[in-house]
Order: sequence, then C-alpha cells, then structure tokens
Amino acid sequence: MIMKPIKGTYPSYYDKYIDHLEGNIFSYLKDQQESYLQLLKEIPEDKQNYSYGEGKWTIKEVMIHLNDSERIFGYRSLCVSRKETQNLPGFEQENYVFNAESDFANFNELANEFDHLRSANLSLFKNIKNIQWDNQGLASGFKVPLRLFPFVLAGHLDHHVNIMKTRYF
Repeated sequence: MIMKPIKGTYPSYYDKYIDHLEGNIFSYLKDQQESYLQLLKEIPEDKQNYSYGEGKWTIKEVMIHLNDSERIFGYRSLCVSRKETQNLPGFEQENYVFNAESDFANFNELANEFDHLRSANLSLFKNIKNIQWDNQGLASGFKVPLRLFPFVLAGHLDHHVNIMKTRYF
C-alpha cells in the first residue's frame, strides 16, 4: 500500500480526482476495474453512440478517453519509476478522442482494451518498490510524484463513471 500524495506536491487540478480516495489504492483500482466492466456490460447497443448534449462525447468516446488515459498515466508511471529526466508530454484529450474515430470502434473491444490496460498497470504498480514511490518526474511541465498516478487513474475513472451514470442513463 502507498500513501496518497500530499497536496502541493502535484498540480491542484488533480485534487478533484483524488480527494475522495482513501485506503489501499491497489485494491480500489482492481475493484474499480471489475465494477466498470460490469457497468459497460449493462449498456444497451442503442446507447453506445449516445451523447447527452451538443459537443459532448458519446459513451464510446468516453471509453476511448479512459483507455487513452489509462495508457498515458501507465506510461508516465513507468517513466517516473525509472527516473526518466525528460519532460513527459501532455495530451490534448479532445484531439485524441476526435482522431480515434469512434464510429469505427467496437464497443466490446474497447471494454477488453480497458481490462488489459488496467491489468497491465496493476502489474506495473505491483513491481514498483516502496522507495520508488517517492520518485519525482516532470509531466506537462509540472513536477509530480510517482505516487500520484495510481490515484489519478482511480479518481479519473470515478469522475467519468459518475458522469455516465448521471447524464447518460
């Protein structure tokens, strides 16, 4: 188990994702993986391309964004754990989603992709040694602690699942 990062050691815009998280983050991530995949199984086919408003993402686009985020924050975790000194680039989420061309994406494949990405990240986290969690890196021009990333992954998924439950269903 790792401790939550201390406020002020990372950009404050991550607070909305991690303030509510407590306990063993790795257990949380695993439980969250299962509950998210179960939620996706309950989405009928006619809702997969549904958007709740003009300019808002469809459910498949949200899934693509979550997969992209899982992949990017996993990569950032790897880099910071290995003491990468280069500034890790940010990503423009709107461009990533737009360029993914969700109309051609298969809903079940997107769900499977998330499952594999989360499992891979959990394996990575399991193999990071306690002392490495204090590593610092640069991402999007900000100094960030390695321990931030598992919490961001959890809180970011919670954020989007909450939006899905309240605005899409």
